Amino acid sequence: MLNPGKYGEFLVLAELLKMDIEAYQAVKINQEDYDITVVRSVSEVIRIQVKTTELQNSSTNNAISNVDKNYDILVIVIVEPSNVRMFVLTKDEVLRVKTSGNQIYTTEKPSGTVGIRQNLIQYENQWQKI
Repeated sequence: MLNPGKYGEFLVLAELLKMDIEAYQAVKINQEDYDITVVRSVSEVIRIQVKTTELQNSSTNNAISNVDKNYDILVIVIVEPSNVRMFVLTKDEVLRVKTSGNQIYTTEKPSGTVGIRQNLIQYENQWQKI
């Protein structure tokens, strides 16, 4: 895939808009730590960071780094050969799942087949957090 990061951001933005959630691409000049801005009300804005990885690549863990940025929600987009899966975590959940190196490992290869890590499954499609 040529640009998985942008692909994931647009998929998340489209998903939010399908749910009638007011969402916009963040302006990179002054909003470096997140990719999408959600407007919940006049006084409430949610900052969403999107990280995308491909399931079938040469990496065993598909680590997502720099998860200590300034955002409210992290959406991990995992592109499988015939499917796309999205995992929605609050910042507190990210802090519980991440490693000491500020990374989240998204995949594992326990029996020779690459799959999504079990500790992420509970966060799949948890859009109600937004």
